[in-house]
Amino acid sequence: MQELWRLKLDWNDSLPIQLESQWKRFVTFLSTINTLNIPRYILLDYAFKLELHGFTDASEKANGAAIYVRCLSNSGKISTNLLCSKSRIAPLKSVTIPRLELCAAVLLAKLAQKTITSMKISFHSTVLWTDSTIVLAWIQKDPTVLKPFVRNRVSAIQNLTEINSWKHVPSKENPADIISRGIDPEKIQDCNLWWFGPSFLQDHSVVSPCVCSDINDNELYQREFTKTPTDPVCLVVQGQEVLPIIKNCSSFTRLQRVIGWCVRFVRNAKNSLQPSKGNLTSPELFKSLMCLVKNVQANCFAQEIQCLKRGQQLPNSSSLINLSPFLDEQDILRVGGRLKNSNLPIERKHPILLPYNNHFSDLIINHFHVLYLHTGAEATYPIFVQNSG
Repeated sequence: MQELWRLKLDWNDSLPIQLESQWKRFVTFLSTINTLNIPRYILLDYAFKLELHGFTDASEKANGAAIYVRCLSNSGKISTNLLCSKSRIAPLKSVTIPRLELCAAVLLAKLAQKTITSMKISFHSTVLWTDSTIVLAWIQKDPTVLKPFVRNRVSAIQNLTEINSWKHVPSKENPADIISRGIDPEKIQDCNLWWFGPSFLQDHSVVSPCVCSDINDNELYQREFTKTPTDPVCLVVQGQEVLPIIKNCSSFTRLQRVIGWCVRFVRNAKNSLQPSKGNLTSPELFKSLMCLVKNVQANCFAQEIQCLKRGQQLPNSSSLINLSPFLDEQDILRVGGRLKNSNLPIERKHPILLPYNNHFSDLIINHFHVLYLHTGAEATYPIFVQNSG
């Protein structure tokens, strides 16, 4: 059906001769399925150890996964039987074989997880096998260094399975190869590889039958990594530069909330175990306001702030010299003066300094002017001072 879709045939179009012969052959073999005899009992009597072994493979036609239960009895007998399998048709869009193999690995990870949680027995160990050395190498990597397609699937695999549970199996001993390439119904009944898995599972000590070759020079492997600079890079942000959003925003509320979300993002990135959720809180909004104030002050009062940090007097040319400015614990520039010994709140005795004729100052004044029903300048200023502590 997928091939017909790829050829874009209409409903009444005749089948190409090759597809017609394939269809007739398929119909002929359908009756053979009725003769299949599938053993249902997969355990051994007096079993003391159960292992789950999963196999995965992919081709340009399909990908699939198969789960086997390996059982060891007290007498030393070993049996391995097919428990379940799953297949998917490969996408119409052209995809590289390593990517298809990775999709098949995700399918196996999900199938193995579903099997473990559904069965009422516990497995001593879980081993997942693939014949793709590239996929095995990807699974060992930190997903953040990979491109999105591979990164998302590697993350899913690592979340569902243990990284060290993945092993390599040669293609000729991989039963999932039968899923990806198909097999005639008349041959499946006597296919021991399909029903009982590879022969090495019958050994008392299961060891990966081959060693993976070095794939660091493989172009298909390397192309899925994000490009990173070869030399260390240091990003320097000048404190004197006003944030572009301040100059371009026409609403103080919107500006404060945007910076507030940025503040939360930074906090959550540093403390991923207890991330903040829901609406922005008052402390977050206040911190965003202080970030904005500090940025504007660094731009407009750079010389004064530099002098204060060095413990020097302000130059006589400074417009703030008569205000006795100082930097508080958060490096916010405030008005000084004799009120420092009073019992007034800090926002009343040491108001925050903002530049005159500045866009950010205008946004704040307009915000409180509208918020308090268009009060005059004399009333608006103390309202702002009261809310900026």
